[in-house]
Amino acid sequence: MKNTLPVLLSIVIVAILGAIIYLITTISRPQVNPSNMPDETTGTIDEQNETSMPVNDTDQPFVYEYEAMLEDVIGRNLTGTAMAGFDGETYQLLAEFDDLPNPEEFGEGFFYEGWVVRAEPFAFISTGEVELDDNLNGVNFYTSSADYTEYGRYVLTIEPNDGDPAPADHVLEADFVLVK
Repeated sequence: MKNTLPVLLSIVIVAILGAIIYLITTISRPQVNPSNMPDETTGTIDEQNETSMPVNDTDQPFVYEYEAMLEDVIGRNLTGTAMAGFDGETYQLLAEFDDLPNPEEFGEGFFYEGWVVRAEPFAFISTGEVELDDNLNGVNFYTSSADYTEYGRYVLTIEPNDGDPAPADHVLEADFVLVK
């Protein structure tokens, strides 16, 4: 009996530590509702990328009201800009990146995805997968009939192809500033 007590105590301690780690990671990660409708209180996503190329029904160029000079957060001297605006009918976002690392450097099947983030109440919207050219320059173009200009931050993430709709590791990010 004396020999089994330390073993049982060790098992109980490991179980308690495992439960604490599970609770910490579950609580600290934003909860994602996989439906297409944003639930703005829990930070869910809306992947309604209606177009992948700039489109305008008039001959006038779209006027972007906000701009973000994206900052590298992985220490690789990456650059990019994001512009967003709402013309009363269409929210439009255009983000461009130069010389991104090959997504395969992060793992097989990885890809870049754009996000707009609102601070209060916290919410985030996927702006879709980034289109890369042969030189690894990227474009993230997104339109919606909803006005997302209150989402004041743009984030570029590197995503594993794991089916998890939540944002993964940040690569570039910045707050939008009014340019009008």
